[in-house]
Amino acid sequence: MATVIIPAITSIPGQWRHGKHYGTFKPNRGRPELAYARSKLMQPNNWKSTDATWAARIFVGFNVGETPTYTMDDLIALVKKARKAQVGRADSTFIYQKGIYTHSDGKTEVTEDGAQVVFINLDPSVTPEDFEAQMVALAEVIVQEMQQETVIVELQRNGIVQAVIGVTET
Repeated sequence: MATVIIPAITSIPGQWRHGKHYGTFKPNRGRPELAYARSKLMQPNNWKSTDATWAARIFVGFNVGETPTYTMDDLIALVKKARKAQVGRADSTFIYQKGIYTHSDGKTEVTEDGAQVVFINLDPSVTPEDFEAQMVALAEVIVQEMQQETVIVELQRNGIVQAVIGVTET
């Protein structure tokens, strides 16, 4: 029998700052959900790794400007489609959770419904650099498709934040 553990990563608020810009995500609206748990990398047996584990949290709001526009269902459909294009299969495992996304440009602050999507790199053939590139590319798709000013990518190694990347439309 397989045990899937939803990591503590989902219960921790996210925050970022770049110059006058800052933002937060508070996962207080809904329990974490697991998508595509049938990955061949998650076999129904016990395993342990002493290698570093890389993960990413992507934070996104659902408004366009100040208008509520998108939902969790929209985001999950987009993530599934994008990950299938990235890794060639639709069984990419990820965790998602609703919450409150707040961002500011130093002049105005906007608080809106949003989400975090958590990815754990379980594929030993995907290097940390490739994983980062995949997550940034996914955030670029979200920026484009959901008409977002910025999507935040938080990269973690063994649960410790290594980098926070703000992905904006170019």
